Amino acid sequence: MASKKQQPQPQQQEISTMRRVLGFNFTDLQSWSSFVKLMNRPEDPSSLAILRIFFGILMMLDIPQERGMSHADVYYPNDDKECQFPLFNFLEPLRAEYMVIVYFIMLLGAFGITIGFFYRLSTICFTITY
Repeated sequence: MASKKQQPQPQQQEISTMRRVLGFNFTDLQSWSSFVKLMNRPEDPSSLAILRIFFGILMMLDIPQERGMSHADVYYPNDDKECQFPLFNFLEPLRAEYMVIVYFIMLLGAFGITIGFFYRLSTICFTITY
């Protein structure tokens, strides 16, 4: 009866906490070439799409509530209905009619970000008017 030769079991490498939580090791950030390899490795883009959709929805909610024209008489109490920028004194105040146009462009940009329609153009429109 021939004795069976025991084959060595492959040792499983212990996965570090950083790799388990973040998906990469600290050594991936220590050299430029390993960082480039980390950034160019294939990944599932669905989490990025979900983040983009949620960001667009939050910005579409932010525009009418925080920046919106629903309380224009409170925001622009002067008779000219001019928008004041107290943080940036060098900006010329816009009339309320023009602010409606600016907010509409911002809303279109946020909607484009949400649905991914001309994403780069939507991002530029949203960022410039924000």
